[in-house]
Amino acid sequence: MLLSWDFKYFDKNGTERETKTSQSLLEEATYPIPMHHLIGDGALSKDPMINGLFAHKTEQAFPALSSSFQEMMPPTSAADITHHAGDTAVPQKGYIENLKEGYGFISPEDGGENLFFFHSEVLNADFNDLQIDDPVSYHLGENAKGICAVRVRILEEDIN
Repeated sequence: MLLSWDFKYFDKNGTERETKTSQSLLEEATYPIPMHHLIGDGALSKDPMINGLFAHKTEQAFPALSSSFQEMMPPTSAADITHHAGDTAVPQKGYIENLKEGYGFISPEDGGENLFFFHSEVLNADFNDLQIDDPVSYHLGENAKGICAVRVRILEEDIN
């Protein structure tokens, strides 16, 4: 018996990848069970036991899920971000709240909602050198998921 699973995923750079079971392995198996067909055909997709196995990434792949999963995911590329012309002529200030591979979140100084930012939006530092709680300035931009931070700059701490 062979349990196989073909699936798509996004790597740390946001590139879509796909993994498939080897055809020669499938040909050797006496009883191959393609799990992606068994679960993906819809027959078991509403089964809470099966549905609970997965961390769902997008509504398109799993339409029955709430939109909160979709809202938590970053856009797939910096090209998806549009800059607000003049929306924040004066830069906003905040602190780095969270860092992931290739993106992060800023906690605004005024206490508003955390803002997503892409590594490519950091202007005066290398993204890999950023630390949680680093003070930053930024402008507001917008992507498919809403408002985000653009033109992010690391600030020097004020010395009193």
